[in-house]
Amino acid sequence: MVEVVVSLPISKDNFGSSQESEYVEALAAAAKVAMSSVYVSQVTSLRRSGGSVQITSEIASESLGQAQEVNSRLAQDNLDTQLTARDLPASNSFSARALVSGSGGADPGLPVPPGVGRCGGGFVLL
Repeated sequence: MVEVVVSLPISKDNFGSSQESEYVEALAAAAKVAMSSVYVSQVTSLRRSGGSVQITSEIASESLGQAQEVNSRLAQDNLDTQLTARDLPASNSFSARALVSGSGGADPGLPVPPGVGRCGGGFVLL
């Protein structure tokens, strides 16, 4: 999977279900994946940033190789283009990283990169 963390200059109160749907659509378009592959796992208010919201999302992948390919397609300017096309503000910050999933997402035959461990459910970074 690919974990994506983005902050937008919009308050959590103004980031409702329709904005979340637009965000998912924008992230899917930027990553060139199906919307059904994108999941918003957390939305956090960043009070110190004057009314910004931090969105943590996951993009499902079949293997580490696919996650790395998706990750390589993601860039802040590409996401910002997709966000503004959907009347959402451009991002304040952006990060994306490919992770090894421990339960079914990644191919269990794939080598585990140094510093990354597997567990029975989810993922573990060492």
